[in-house]
Amino acid sequence: MAVAKKQDVSPPPTGYEEDGFLWHQEQVALLRAKRFDELDLENVIVEMEDMGNEKRNALMASYRVLLMHLLKWEFQPEKRLMSWFNTIYRERDNIEDRLDESPSLSGKREEFLDRTYTRAAKKAARETQLPLSTFPLRLPYTLEELDDPDFFPGPAKPDPRD
Repeated sequence: MAVAKKQDVSPPPTGYEEDGFLWHQEQVALLRAKRFDELDLENVIVEMEDMGNEKRNALMASYRVLLMHLLKWEFQPEKRLMSWFNTIYRERDNIEDRLDESPSLSGKREEFLDRTYTRAAKKAARETQLPLSTFPLRLPYTLEELDDPDFFPGPAKPDPRD
């Protein structure tokens, strides 16, 4: 009488589109087990590209929020709020953190700022209800100013509590 061998009865892998989180966990487990031939390589590559894009997009989003609030600060000084002040500081911190995590993005900041500024100006116009023509056509701040925690457009460092 022959004894039946215990077969590997692991469930079939989850499809990329079926459950992204579970698929991700399975791919990580395969990588850790060095079972490279079982990877869903095409979608692993897509995910890796998406991760890089997410880091870039997060940096651009922080710049967009920073620029919008600097524009509002500069062009609507009579309505300055403590929340604008805090948002400017928060986004500068976020930018610094993102650049620390991915230093290679630093060399692309000017390109990102060119793409981001127009959207920031449009959003500032909507939020302030000022005409878009109120704001400069091109980015009015340097990278050094954007990085400087003490830079606020205007004659002096503002205190929104005044």
